[in-house]
Amino acid sequence: MKSRSLKVMIGIVVMMFFTLLPANALRSYDITFKTGSQGSIASQDRVVLNLEYGTTLDPDLIQAAIDVNEGYFFTGFYLDVPETVTREDTFVAQYRKIIDSVTYQINYLDENDKPLATSVVKTTNLNAPVSVLALEIQDYAVDAAVKTATISQDGVQISFHYTSTLTSTSGGGGSSSGGVTTSVVVVPGTGNQITVVTPGGGTTTDDDGTTTDDGTTTDDGTTTDDDGTGTDDDGGIIIDDDGGIIIDDDDVPLTPGFWNTTTITAAAVAAALAAATVLWLLVFKKKRGNR
Repeated sequence: MKSRSLKVMIGIVVMMFFTLLPANALRSYDITFKTGSQGSIASQDRVVLNLEYGTTLDPDLIQAAIDVNEGYFFTGFYLDVPETVTREDTFVAQYRKIIDSVTYQINYLDENDKPLATSVVKTTNLNAPVSVLALEIQDYAVDAAVKTATISQDGVQISFHYTSTLTSTSGGGGSSSGGVTTSVVVVPGTGNQITVVTPGGGTTTDDDGTTTDDGTTTDDGTTTDDDGTGTDDDGGIIIDDDGGIIIDDDDVPLTPGFWNTTTITAAAVAAALAAATVLWLLVFKKKRGNR
């Protein structure tokens, strides 16, 4: 009787778990970004990303990677890019000819606002939105991998701020906090990697002398996230030091391809139902024994 009851209980738990689990929650999908007729990414006309269900998407990161042909400016993707992956999709970059030309300047500065690399001047249309990528600079982490701005006038400045990742040791065996905790953003389609300051809500010093900085910087004409990771509200594809994709907390898989908020919730509900089933079986068996 005990063995039979246990088998029934296990069967109910398994059935409940997969009934509550969305059918597509265990799948991955190809998300294609086509660069259209007036742009390219690393000389290619498209980028195809194979992403798990629920992974957040960052169209600004894709836009920033597009090399737009001279005389044109990017106007957006056709169709609108959703916040998360729910199915296979294709998005095509769109452009218009520059009619009212304005320039903007991209700066790469250290903690003291001194240049670490030569500034870049680009041209776009008045009031056009732009997304720009940071440079990867050795021994430095940047406050954001990508920044966005609307170029509402000529000469808008978009500045990336860098923090040294080097640590130094002072005399007497003590450590100075010259480094920062970082993660790596991989630019889709190019393979380029940008080291960014890991969000941390302030600067803290660990025993090994490393620091965590919130990395938040906002310049005139630019916008960044509060966490300074270089992603907007749509999230982004961020690769940590171990090569894993970091996505929103609500969608972080504990085991690739399976465990996320949806599956954990389903498991919790299934466990509760299992407990209720066991209790019911015990009560039922006790009643039968008292007869």
